[in-house]
Amino acid sequence: MRIVGNKLIARRNRGDTITFRLEYENGDPFVIASGWDNPHFVMTIASSRYSQEQRYIKSWWLSLTTENFIRVEQTDIYLDTTINPEDPDKPSLDPADWAFTRIVRVIYQGINYFWYSNGEDWIPYDAPTIRIVFTVQDASEWIEQNYRWDCSIIAGTLTNEGQGKPPLKDFIVVKSLVEDAEMEVSSDSMGGL
Repeated sequence: MRIVGNKLIARRNRGDTITFRLEYENGDPFVIASGWDNPHFVMTIASSRYSQEQRYIKSWWLSLTTENFIRVEQTDIYLDTTINPEDPDKPSLDPADWAFTRIVRVIYQGINYFWYSNGEDWIPYDAPTIRIVFTVQDASEWIEQNYRWDCSIIAGTLTNEGQGKPPLKDFIVVKSLVEDAEMEVSSDSMGGL
């Protein structure tokens, strides 16, 4: 499975993993706000843009509230222009004052460094990485045709409806990452065996 532009290319009957590195259009790492209720990354694949009989549609949901994802109060990145004499690529600000408030950028020798504070020290910040696993069962449900896919970051109220149901209701789209892009499915080289 691979992405070319926004086109997703997949093979039938082959499990695979796709990894997304979440960045803004300018290349800065994406920031997840602590004020968003239950943020999730959601990816959806559908056989058509509209509802119809025997339409294939499936979504993969990943919670962004685990310890793997740093969340801060504000999503804008603060530029620290004061040079830290002891460590010039690290913020000069007191980490106790910046605990989980914002991501701080330091530019040293033309390189951007991103940091967040845990209240005691400055810790390097990198773009969140999302990994979606497609099982062989998932890929066996696709036929050789074109599908549509998209992915977004959404936030909303948690539901208790169980597995197979969306974990959120009354949600809003915080950031649309890919909108209504093409997905091409072809048979594998063994003819689908």
